[in-house]
Amino acid sequence: LTKWPQDGHNCSHKIANSGGTREGGLGDGCNPCRAGKEEHMPMRNRFAWSNQSCEEQLQMAYSSSREDLRMMARAFDWSTDHEAVLSWIMAHKSMDLASALTVFFNGDPARFNYMPRRHIPEEFLAQTSLLDNICLRINSGFYRKSNTARVENRDRLERWLHFQSADRKEGRRGRWILDEAIIERALAPAEVAFH
Repeated sequence: LTKWPQDGHNCSHKIANSGGTREGGLGDGCNPCRAGKEEHMPMRNRFAWSNQSCEEQLQMAYSSSREDLRMMARAFDWSTDHEAVLSWIMAHKSMDLASALTVFFNGDPARFNYMPRRHIPEEFLAQTSLLDNICLRINSGFYRKSNTARVENRDRLERWLHFQSADRKEGRRGRWILDEAIIERALAPAEVAFH
């Protein structure tokens, strides 16, 4: 198996956009290595894959650094990539709170939040189960705040909290309820752009 490139190394793996979410994803291309030389590119462009098996993706994850795991999670394409890979990454202690929230909303939880579990199509059961696990870890404090990470498309989170508050006032309850006290950590003014 080919190992995942480290330290900005361009590889021959095809890098695919992580579409399939309302706000889109990360990554827009990767050039093959030229004449055995390593070239450097922004980390955000490296972590998406379209032609790898689940086992190959897991092997890449196993050999990746903490920072790379966070980038891989953010670049995950919920419509095409393997949930088992993201499940392993999201259970890793290196995952930070802002990245976890970004990944959670990339999974489009609003699509299923008010849908009875018995009505969820079979092909989305793994996705909603993974969203369950991410939400539980967020609310339990498993993911810690990082001063070098931010919540991408933060308006998604703010809209979610707004509707969550309205639900509470009207006696409604969605499948995923985020702990506002925990979330405040990720929205602290000190947060800066993820590198």
